[in-house]
Amino acid sequence: ETEMSQRHRAEKERDEALKTSAFMQQMLESLGRSKAPGRDTTVLREMMDAAAKRITDGELTEAPEAELQLRLTIGDTYRDLAAYDAAEMMLRPAVELARQLPGGDESQNEAQAAIEENAGAAARLRQRSLESLVSLYDAWNAAEPNKSHGEKAAQWRSKLHLWQSTTQPGKSPQPAQCRD
Repeated sequence: ETEMSQRHRAEKERDEALKTSAFMQQMLESLGRSKAPGRDTTVLREMMDAAAKRITDGELTEAPEAELQLRLTIGDTYRDLAAYDAAEMMLRPAVELARQLPGGDESQNEAQAAIEENAGAAARLRQRSLESLVSLYDAWNAAEPNKSHGEKAAQWRSKLHLWQSTTQPGKSPQPAQCRD
């Protein structure tokens, strides 16, 4: 096989991989959790896990542009499913991959933004969860004053403030207050 035909074949494979990647991106965007609240996302998660495994096993090594786009799409879908660790595993290598591509600065910025959005989504979920626990125990204590409920509310409030102080610069922990 001549060098010209090898280059032509490589370009054809790259184009096919990019077309497949674009098709999958469109499909995933239409199936994402944000488009179908309240639906069972088990099948979607299984699809993402299977696709992610194929990517991490190196199936798209010869098509780095397609791999990058799929990593970003799958990472975003994982984030929509609140699977933040899985999203991180897809997104983190995307930055290095983008660096290796010609003109990769824009792709690198896109990958970095996706990583930051994933981290922010996980942090917002964690904060809402802690706030919900504090509110729950406060409500129980208000409805039925009870030392145990008040102590639990104070414990969760302390955890919330400690978490905020370690994740949000400039915020110092606030003492827990027990509402009796």
